[in-house]
Amino acid sequence: MDASESRPKSSLCFPRLAFALSVVLVVLGLFANPEGWKIFLGPHHHGVESKLYPFLDMHGRLAAFEAHRLGIDILRQPNPLDPLQRTNVKPTWPLHLTFLGLGLGHLAIAGFVTVVGFLAIIVAVIRPRRWIEMLCLTPVVLSPPVLLGIERANDDLVYLILLSAIVPLLSLKTRLRFWLAWAVVFLLAPAKYYPGAAFAVFLLEVREPRQLLLLFLAGVAFLGLYLGFNYEEVIYLKDAVPQPTMFLCHGAELLGDLIGASGLFSTFYLLILAVLAAWVVFRPGGGELKEVEGARWYLLGYSVFLFCFILNSNYDYRMVYILLMMPLLLSLWRMGKASVRSKLAALMVISLIPAVWIEMLLTHYALGTTGWMLEHTWLSLVVKNTILAVFLAGATVFAAELLRPNLRRLWSELRKPAST
Repeated sequence: MDASESRPKSSLCFPRLAFALSVVLVVLGLFANPEGWKIFLGPHHHGVESKLYPFLDMHGRLAAFEAHRLGIDILRQPNPLDPLQRTNVKPTWPLHLTFLGLGLGHLAIAGFVTVVGFLAIIVAVIRPRRWIEMLCLTPVVLSPPVLLGIERANDDLVYLILLSAIVPLLSLKTRLRFWLAWAVVFLLAPAKYYPGAAFAVFLLEVREPRQLLLLFLAGVAFLGLYLGFNYEEVIYLKDAVPQPTMFLCHGAELLGDLIGASGLFSTFYLLILAVLAAWVVFRPGGGELKEVEGARWYLLGYSVFLFCFILNSNYDYRMVYILLMMPLLLSLWRMGKASVRSKLAALMVISLIPAVWIEMLLTHYALGTTGWMLEHTWLSLVVKNTILAVFLAGATVFAAELLRPNLRRLWSELRKPAST
């Protein structure tokens, strides 16, 4: 047993309290003194005099609602109500909510609710029990990718809040819990596509192949109807969705481009992860992860982030989904120094610190000395994306170990009719 586990429980709350206070106070301090954003975001913070602060991305969402009510085709022409006059490069499914009357007059309250809701989930889910955990997690949560999402009240924070409902829904003592969680996944999937990856959580929960098949077929039917009514929009967005390649961005294909292995790199990387996962699931013997804290949160964050990392290059605020993986990684870290799992989990958590900070540290260094050059961009992106690729390999091992008992059980059930 880890030494920290033998301490009185009353002492275990102080690292968590310090973590929560640090996160909340820093965010409050930044909104109270906006120039402080430059420490964390550098040139990505536009300044308080600009119409771009605060809540730039929420401003764009609310402007989209207002323009949609006015009959403006924001999917194919610039939105005149948006501060950057951006076109809507997202599915128009959420715009059906225009009947709620949301508009630019709700910017402050919508941004406030988003930021508070996100922070509430993070400090509730992430519970460091040791000071070393608190010291490692605080710079990850208060990192440029996360704070960029907070400063802009980005869409991904909203979807993280909504997807987080899956975990308590699956904890309900009713068979309807699967269908309630299914509704969250598939009502959000047409809004930004990647929430559909959260369906992987059901692989941890469903015990009967028939039930899993019903949930899957219902999802296919729902998305098939969506595609039937929105085919042209989906094809248009396929090419219109931005693929960031310069600042505060990540993705497997981006890493391939950076190291001169563009084209098939993301496919090759995905194949490696698939083989690794299959080996963990179907290898003979091997231990199982039993009663580990945060399994549902882990699979939710892992499935969504992996999907985004493989499918496209992303702005770094999408790394907020990694935060949902922390409870399980912390639980494994506490297993003790002799455990391979503990060492791997500790390494994965610690490796996130350079991953989320290297770009901004190089930015401050460059701006204070020689000035920013493309070499700094290349170096920071290669280091960050390489760490994330290795991180996801380790994360895949743990995800496969979590799913191993249920996948083997489902596989065994599927083979029964053929053997009788």
